Amino acid sequence: MKIDTIYMFAAFGDLSQPHAGGGQNSARRLRETLTSMGINVKIFNRHWNHKSYNLFDSIYKYLFLIIDIFLWFCFLLLKKRKYSPVLFLSYTGKLLPFDFAVGVISKILGYKSIFYFKGGGGYSSYQNGSLLYRLLFKLTMKTFDEVMTEGKKTISLVSQTSHVHTFYLPNYIENDFTPPSLPTRKMDELNFIFFGRIDENKNILLIIDIFNLLCKKYSNIKLQLVGSGTEGYESMVHNRIQQSPYSQSITWTPKASHAEIKKILPYHHFFIFPSSERQEGHSNSLNEAMAWGLIPIVSNHNFLPELVEEKFLVADNYKAESYVSIISHIIDHHKILYYSEMMYNIVKENYTENIIKEKLSNEFNLFLKTNY
Repeated sequence: MKIDTIYMFAAFGDLSQPHAGGGQNSARRLRETLTSMGINVKIFNRHWNHKSYNLFDSIYKYLFLIIDIFLWFCFLLLKKRKYSPVLFLSYTGKLLPFDFAVGVISKILGYKSIFYFKGGGGYSSYQNGSLLYRLLFKLTMKTFDEVMTEGKKTISLVSQTSHVHTFYLPNYIENDFTPPSLPTRKMDELNFIFFGRIDENKNILLIIDIFNLLCKKYSNIKLQLVGSGTEGYESMVHNRIQQSPYSQSITWTPKASHAEIKKILPYHHFFIFPSSERQEGHSNSLNEAMAWGLIPIVSNHNFLPELVEEKFLVADNYKAESYVSIISHIIDHHKILYYSEMMYNIVKENYTENIIKEKLSNEFNLFLKTNY
């Protein structure tokens, strides 16, 4: 007895184009992993643009949420049920009523279903939500037969609000991305990097401020930014770089492919990640940086502290001085190799595709025994 087909409902984006953001990236990666496990994956692509720039965008995305509910019903109506569960990926928050509708439709049509609770914003949405929101959250969790969570923090939330079975499914690194061993790096020049979406909530301006302060202490350092964003915020970042007295030591390149990132990371030592993104979950960029032995200096936000595991690498606030203090201590006490090995091993032992495949296989066997 094994899972035959999974009906996967997620925001994959335009599959003919590179992924736009971590959510699309992780959804596509999970689909490929499930396929490689011999599971027939049928996808339903959610219409959802997370950024609203004008009234038309808002009307467009909410209209398509309603249309998607009807199309989801049609999609499932004549499909096979036995050994073929629904896998629904969502971040809850403002989408919670939609999540509830998807779960109810799946159950009415006779499907067993799994809710994959993505991102880190769902926890705060529940804590700060109204009584009605909390009630709807509990009802939504109960409409599904299992809840997978991207972070350990949300496991406790789901367990407290419902009796549904939970399973920890973190983001992970593809087998062809991970280096076979920790790269050897030169120490005559220290290189810092941020790669990902150039966005206000990723605090790119703060990263430049951090680098400016570091340049006052160390002469042999460089910063590289890799990524793209909106025209308005990109302009702000460009101006901040131009204003820096150390602008000659800062490079900024557009969004890079996985293959290009693999070539870049071995030459860098630190990954600066002061994210305040509301839905920040198990960051793909953080995973990839740690996999190559970069030392992440992160904000105390959502899942980030639990991922790096070492409290010393977590800044308590969004002041440049806090990040500089952590980095300076590592450099001055010759701890770069120590923390680099630690980060490399965290990913190697927990967040690789092979490890996740084995855990998923065991979990699916349990799911089948419990639900079919």
